[in-house]
Amino acid sequence: MGIRKWFDKQPLWLQIVLLVIPGVNWVTDLLLRWDLFLKTKKTLDLVLAIISSFFVGNLLGYVDLVFLLLTKKLLVED
Repeated sequence: MGIRKWFDKQPLWLQIVLLVIPGVNWVTDLLLRWDLFLKTKKTLDLVLAIISSFFVGNLLGYVDLVFLLLTKKLLVED
């Protein structure tokens, strides 16, 4: 089972906790984005995974958090 499936099966409160804590936020977002890219092989997913890896990983994690709170799903879905 991929990290993305595991994350989606968690209760909303746990998903929020994983995206609120700064260090955990970055690692969670990094794992989710690379898992999504490896599954879909889309250019947009690759760009977001690279950006998350090297530049603004925490910022993307917080964007995902806000999007999760508003829509109950992450910014980029399969």
